[in-house]
Amino acid sequence: MLRLRRRTRALVLLALPLLASCRRPDAPAADPTAGRWNVILLSIDTLRADHLGAYGATGGHSPRLDAFAADGIVFEQAIAQAPWTLPSHASMLASEYPSALDVGTFSAPRPVHENARLLGEVLRDAGYRTYAVTGGGYVSSTFGLDQGFEAFEERLARTDADRMFGVGTAWLDGLGEGGPFFLFLHTFEVHAYDPPEEILRELWADGAPESPLRGRKDLAKYLQTAKNHAEIEAFTAEDWRCAIDRYDGALRSVDRAFGAFLDGLEERGLLEETLIVVTSDHGEEHGEHGAAGHGYNLHDENVRVPLLVGHPDLPTRRVGTQVRLLDVAPTVVDLLGIEPPEEWKGTTLVPAIAGDELGLKAFSESAHVDQKALRDGGLKYVLSLWKRREHLYDLEYDPVERIDLGADRPDDLGSMREAMALFVRETASVERYRGGADAVLSEEKQRELAELGYTGDSAAGGESPRAWLELMRALAGE
Repeated sequence: MLRLRRRTRALVLLALPLLASCRRPDAPAADPTAGRWNVILLSIDTLRADHLGAYGATGGHSPRLDAFAADGIVFEQAIAQAPWTLPSHASMLASEYPSALDVGTFSAPRPVHENARLLGEVLRDAGYRTYAVTGGGYVSSTFGLDQGFEAFEERLARTDADRMFGVGTAWLDGLGEGGPFFLFLHTFEVHAYDPPEEILRELWADGAPESPLRGRKDLAKYLQTAKNHAEIEAFTAEDWRCAIDRYDGALRSVDRAFGAFLDGLEERGLLEETLIVVTSDHGEEHGEHGAAGHGYNLHDENVRVPLLVGHPDLPTRRVGTQVRLLDVAPTVVDLLGIEPPEEWKGTTLVPAIAGDELGLKAFSESAHVDQKALRDGGLKYVLSLWKRREHLYDLEYDPVERIDLGADRPDDLGSMREAMALFVRETASVERYRGGADAVLSEEKQRELAELGYTGDSAAGGESPRAWLELMRALAGE
């Protein structure tokens, strides 16, 4: 009976824009923020989708996230537009592609251009109170991600989700009757591979793995740094067990903190009136293609992320149609009845929530290793400018992307190449975001990024759209 009530309320929700347009011309104007949902957007940095029970994992590391998913909306195929932190968060918050935003590479990052319209700005201008608590690093005011926020706290919760949630909750407690709020929360705890000791004891109750990684304090940095990849290729099964256990242990820690946070929202009477979106900026490779960390390729372990949406007035549903992080901001404002900026490139997922198939193409980009990818109709096309190669994978039969079918399916390869060429031309035409000044990185910021493993030793790229188009013409034999 509860499920039926939720679905009935969801139909009313989807009809609200039509009902609002029928208001009598002589009726008094209503407060535009009255009755609007609060919004909480949680980014669990470096969390690949397949480590959550909601996406098929069996380790039991995410019971509270899984329970949230079971009572909300699970987007089964959510694709990030970049495999590392800065461009992915910029793309999610500005609903624009990384190449158009031109935020640079690991070693030469640039801030989001002031002309970009971020979700925080749109909600602030619609009367929302706005606040952010992030782990710093690339999720920083240094890179313009604070646009639209009254306050943007960073470095408070680099590897401690519990503290991050605590800071956000304290802000909520001080709001009073100040109208609806938008709270953006971000944690690096999963990225850090450094769970509390009591969680490691739980995981290793039957014996710890025999690996020198077991007590390594800089494991996340070690795995992320490109110059270590030759050593990582030689990892034993016990090495990988140790690394993945530490990763999952950090997820377990975040999950418990998330559960306590939800309990706190319920105690404060906020849960029933708050739209909650949980996602990640990118995934993490665990040896599937010979390496570890993220940012070095566009395989699904790097770009397929969780996307969970919950509110009592929304249905309980698993959405199989492919969506993008690009679509998060348009979906949020649509659910709130706010007009999205014209320049946003994403699309609202409200029709998908109602059961429609959207058929969205998912493009991903990694400037510093010069790769672009297109995921469409069960196929995946990957183009590498450095190696001057292209690959075609059938994700239905080869979800781990090991079998290149380009030579066997030339028609599919050609159509995906044409779609990529159109994408490159369209994003290259967006000039309003280009030419932003490079970020001036303080010594503290440089140390902070280095601690996360972003040493810049793999950085290059930023080649012009012309180079990509010339490569595709050459591969087509033109």
